[in-house]
Amino acid sequence: MRFHYSLFTIHHSPLTLKNNLSFPSFFGRILLAIIMLSALYLFLGPGRYVEADAVNELVYFFILAPVLVISTILFSFLIGLPIRLIPSLFKYWYDRPYICLALFIVGIILCLLSINLHFIASEINIVNGEEIMEQRPNFKMLCAGWFTVSFSVTHFYFSSFTQFIKRKTGSTKKE
Repeated sequence: MRFHYSLFTIHHSPLTLKNNLSFPSFFGRILLAIIMLSALYLFLGPGRYVEADAVNELVYFFILAPVLVISTILFSFLIGLPIRLIPSLFKYWYDRPYICLALFIVGIILCLLSINLHFIASEINIVNGEEIMEQRPNFKMLCAGWFTVSFSVTHFYFSSFTQFIKRKTGSTKKE
């Protein structure tokens, strides 16, 4: 078994590992992460709980959203570099796709709990001499869920998951 270290491919004896680390697979994970994080941003982002005029809506949706999504994905890939660069860690991660699924579920739950009435943060602002109470999602929970979803989606290998399901159901072909 010979490993060649790279961001996109690790030459490994099973052909499936090589295919899973190819550029199309890498691009697919990035695209999935962009879609998932954009959906989370539209559902939980500042445009949902801050009253904004047209200029601020443009900033929230067309400037802040792409910057936040892309920077989160880059941060997730940097944090996950050891998974790609250390062969034993990669094999452990690849053989256990349920870890990604569990992280994804935990991240979504944290994001949803951040807008739960028991966890919402209340803030009193003074506008034109009047005190106004504003309710916002719990920022710490939202960030933890956001980064957990980002990490799990950017490090999810699709065929690893299908192979895992086939192994567990016993539907692998024996030749």
